[in-house]
Amino acid sequence: MSMQDRAEIVVAVLPMAAVAAPELERLAASLDEVERERAKRFRFDKHRDEFMAAHGLKRRMLSDADPSLAPQAWRFQTTLAGKPEVVQRPDLYFNLTHCDGLVACAVTWDMPLGLDAESLDREVPRELIAHHFAPAEVAALSDCPP
Repeated sequence: MSMQDRAEIVVAVLPMAAVAAPELERLAASLDEVERERAKRFRFDKHRDEFMAAHGLKRRMLSDADPSLAPQAWRFQTTLAGKPEVVQRPDLYFNLTHCDGLVACAVTWDMPLGLDAESLDREVPRELIAHHFAPAEVAALSDCPP
């Protein structure tokens, strides 16, 4: 998952069914106190494990992008818009997503990015499409069967 080119976007997808307990423990060990406290607030183990895996994966990927910092060393703050950002490297961006047993993280330099995962069996009312997608995406989706 190394980032040789600053224009590169690296995406890692982690199916939770493939994450054995020792790997989840390694990912969770890199979390800071704030992340650990947030993880404790989840009611269900499944959601807690997804949170720990996603945030541990984020830290691992940031260290792959900038090996001068260990996964445990990364610090985050929240922007006025509510988005998390890296304190030590404001030119390094990430985004996390999780969905029904899957977590994913994207990392890149010099530009904000977004990442989303959705369940394939989830039904979305067609009237919502125009509110949440770009015009080209709306056009492409209108050609798809319901």
